[in-house]
Amino acid sequence: MSPPSSLVNRRQSLRQKAALPAILVTLDNSMALDCVIRDISESGAKLAVPPSRQIPEQFFLIDVRARTAHKATLAWRTEKEIGIQYQSTMALTASLDRSLRFLNRLWLERAARL
Repeated sequence: MSPPSSLVNRRQSLRQKAALPAILVTLDNSMALDCVIRDISESGAKLAVPPSRQIPEQFFLIDVRARTAHKATLAWRTEKEIGIQYQSTMALTASLDRSLRFLNRLWLERAARL
């Protein structure tokens, strides 16, 4: 499923080109996948992901450089890219609910490799 032209025209915020390290994480933390943010806006992003990888409908996206995690929904996909919409955003430098602390741990591990 690729981004329909009507979706591109309905975007409420301008996207900026990027090449930012990120981690896609399932809501239950059963899978974490390194990916790259290719473009980004206030409401979503386009991600480069490994080809043919199963991507759930909802997940967390950790933006390593911005030190944030977004709860996100899959909007579209191609073989190597996905489009996502943010549902909520949290700062990973703030105190997180106990059930979400795995996001902070994953961020710290990935940031240490940069």
